[in-house]
Amino acid sequence: MFDDRGAQVTQAEPATPVEVLGSRACAAGENFQVVADVIRAQQISHHRQMVNRQSTLLQSTKRGIEALGQAKSKNCWW
Repeated sequence: MFDDRGAQVTQAEPATPVEVLGSRACAAGENFQVVADVIRAQQISHHRQMVNRQSTLLQSTKRGIEALGQAKSKNCWW
């Protein structure tokens, strides 16, 4: 994390501009984790991406199953 002059900082108070390096920008107020090395950061990032991907797949699967049930009930002739 770097301040507006390019000096490395370890803490940023509210309303203090800083630059955070990474592949995704943090949203305002979002917490983030600082680690000592790049390998650990990549492991954490990979784990978070997998959890997010699994959650997305679970939601789309649920919607697909619900739609299938609705389609069957519409076609019943009883």
